[in-house]
Amino acid sequence: MTKAGACLLSVFLAACGVGDDAGGGDPDLNPNRLKCSAAFKTTGSFTPGTPARPIDPDTTLPVGGCWPVGTWTFTATIDNDAPVVDITGDGEGERCGALGGTQPPTIEGSYSFKVDRTEDPDSDGLLETYTYLGTSPAFFGVKVSEGGGGDCEGIMEFISADAKEWWTMNPNICTSANCQPASNTISGGGDYTLYLDPQPF
Repeated sequence: MTKAGACLLSVFLAACGVGDDAGGGDPDLNPNRLKCSAAFKTTGSFTPGTPARPIDPDTTLPVGGCWPVGTWTFTATIDNDAPVVDITGDGEGERCGALGGTQPPTIEGSYSFKVDRTEDPDSDGLLETYTYLGTSPAFFGVKVSEGGGGDCEGIMEFISADAKEWWTMNPNICTSANCQPASNTISGGGDYTLYLDPQPF
C-alpha cells in the first residue's frame, strides 16, 4: 500500500503526518544482496548451419527476422566503460575488481554453442534445440530470441557452484536482408553479478 493509501486508511484512528513512512526505519539500499558487478563486450563469428535461412519467393532475398541456425563462437572482455549497479546509492557503481576485497570476474577463453531447427512432428512449426560446445562446469543454459542489437540475441548463462556468481553473455547477430550490411559477425555485451548470499535458480 502507498503512503497516501495508508494515511487514508488510518485517518479515523490517528493523525497522519506528511512524509511519515509506514514501514519505519531507513530504506534497504541493497535489497538484492549484491556485492559488486561487471559488464562485458562480446565479439566473434557465426557460422550458418542447415536448414539455411529461407528465401522470400517474392523478392528472391532472404526472409527477415531471427534465423539462429548454426554455430555461435565468441569471446568476452570486461567493459570498464559500461555502467554497473550502484549498490550504496552514492552515484558510483560497485565494480568487481575495483571495489576493495573483490576481483574481476573470471572469463572463459571462448564461448560456443550450436542451434538446430527441425520439423516439429506435433505442429507445422520448427523445433529449436541448443547444444553447448564448451566445458565450463558453471554452464547453466542458453537460448536465442529475436531482438537485441541484431536479428537474434543470444542469452548464455553461467552460475558458480555456490550460486553467488552469475554470468550472462548476450551475443548478437544480424544476417538477414534487414541488416545494412548483413554480416556473420557477432557483437554484443553481457554482465556479471557477485552476490553476498547464494541465489535461487
